[in-house]
Amino acid sequence: MEKLFRLMQNNGELTKEELAMQTGLSVDEVSAQVAEWKKQGVIRGRQWVIHNDKIPSRRIKALIDVKIKPEPGGGYDRLAHRIARFDQVISCSLYSGSYDLLLEVEVDDSLQVATFVFDTLSKIEGVISTQTHFTLKTYKMNGIDFCDEDEEERLPVTP
Repeated sequence: MEKLFRLMQNNGELTKEELAMQTGLSVDEVSAQVAEWKKQGVIRGRQWVIHNDKIPSRRIKALIDVKIKPEPGGGYDRLAHRIARFDQVISCSLYSGSYDLLLEVEVDDSLQVATFVFDTLSKIEGVISTQTHFTLKTYKMNGIDFCDEDEEERLPVTP
């Protein structure tokens, strides 16, 4: 089932028939496994991987490190779930290191990032501090390489 999982993860466009052919499973076995993974919450949806750098009117992405105070009896979970529910947040993960949460946000402009940080995050009880990083260029996302074929493989060497 590991092969099926990896194929699905790396190419969301494959049909159940194509998945069956590439894994040696029957279509019914693939369908049953996919249904089971959906029931267990392993599969949460299907998405296209969009290369935002290629879109003329692209939205702004930012990573926000958030330091939070764990709650008695709930740790980080309750506050992390609350923060993850904001529309601007497209990803929220608990991390080790000097900050606790890493948020990926997507908005129309940098002012909306600032507004989200200053007027929303900073006012939540339990949020201690934040640090914001703006995405300037994406080279790889979700295992998909965004380097164009015509780009040079090696950096030029100058004397």
